[in-house]
Amino acid sequence: AVVDGTLNLSDMAMDIGIRSDRFKPLPLEEKDSIPYFGNVVAGLDVMLAGTPDKLDISGDVTVLPETEVTYNIDRKNYVHVKPSGKVSVKFPIGGDILLNGRIDVRQGVIRYSPPYYPFEPFTIDPESNVTFNGPLDRMALNVAATQRARAIVGDVGDRTKEVDFIVG
Repeated sequence: AVVDGTLNLSDMAMDIGIRSDRFKPLPLEEKDSIPYFGNVVAGLDVMLAGTPDKLDISGDVTVLPETEVTYNIDRKNYVHVKPSGKVSVKFPIGGDILLNGRIDVRQGVIRYSPPYYPFEPFTIDPESNVTFNGPLDRMALNVAATQRARAIVGDVGDRTKEVDFIVG
């Protein structure tokens, strides 16, 4: 990581840049107290400007392809994804957090087992993504997951046959 810029010690005013090609922002270890764990690896190009009480933060965060995160819904149900993409982040002084960009979710599984349904994982569609368009309430979640299921279906009379379905 590279940190450069200026810091005025008399009023703590700063103009600092932080850049890193590979940054692990948080250790996400599997624990009972938090529902998510995994390996987040990101690239950073961030600027901090102002004083600690009036700090403007902006920059780009690139989620690298080796990122893997699991979110536990409960002990047997979870979402496991391998996201990647780039998001521009802005924390303006006195304003809302603004995010712009897209995170693709090209690989992953969802394990969800409702009552009376076989416990099989759903595969996340490789076109799935999360798109950010400004304030957090303008985020668009476009995630689809499917699984193949086979059922025996009957016809009029005694004839039956196995049929494959895509369930999602």
